[in-house]
Amino acid sequence: IDQRANQIWIDINPSGKHWSDDLDKHPRCKVIHSTFDLNPFCPIEQKKKILSYNPNNPINVVNRTADAYMWSVYGLGMKAEKPNRIFRNWTKISDKLFNDLPFPSYFGLDFGLSAPSALVEMKFDGDRTFFLKERLYSPMNDLEGSLSEEFEKLGISKQIEIICDSGNEINKNEGVKLRNAGYDIIFAKKGAGSISAGIETMQKADICYTESSENLENEYESYSWKMWQGIQMDVPEDHGDDHELDAAKYVIVWYVKTRGLSI
Repeated sequence: IDQRANQIWIDINPSGKHWSDDLDKHPRCKVIHSTFDLNPFCPIEQKKKILSYNPNNPINVVNRTADAYMWSVYGLGMKAEKPNRIFRNWTKISDKLFNDLPFPSYFGLDFGLSAPSALVEMKFDGDRTFFLKERLYSPMNDLEGSLSEEFEKLGISKQIEIICDSGNEINKNEGVKLRNAGYDIIFAKKGAGSISAGIETMQKADICYTESSENLENEYESYSWKMWQGIQMDVPEDHGDDHELDAAKYVIVWYVKTRGLSI
């Protein structure tokens, strides 16, 4: 776009880490922090709704409309952590630190044709900490060759276990193709309650991820429990941005079960 335009205006409501964050540091970018209160065209009913979130107003507290998160985002135009966020307190580390860790690697793989295929490398310190590094985030339809050819470019060893998605026949067929190409493919066990169980396993562990794992970080920060009429459900929001997290879940759950770990 920018090669055909003199100016580009981007209107963004903050919710978490976003690609636009890098633009803030650009010398030619001007950031205007505006709120509904500065907008003379904001309809009065919308203003009333947003003002009802303000937790500092006693009337809102009495009416049970006060919401610190909604007020921070929609009232003050600030970034705020979702109260229904699933994962917290992960630690970001350098890629060099990850590469220098003297622990064996394992891989988790989530298939995607038009959605991203995600490959995560995992290391475990022998105690309770899992280390994650994003290795692939691309739809298979966008790859120049097959997935096995992409693995060869990435230098993925055929002697290392790869725990992959087994949710449908397409995924299973892709896994068989990789197995036929010589990769050590293990299909993740899925079934009733497997999503919640996998989330619980990851919540109990200490997790570190590398600086280069940008898509994993984005998913980690936005992954949230579904809300229904203000009540938090025990299933995640279905927004489709969980490819790296699913890959990480497959390999972590598999490792915990096969090693008999109690985290």
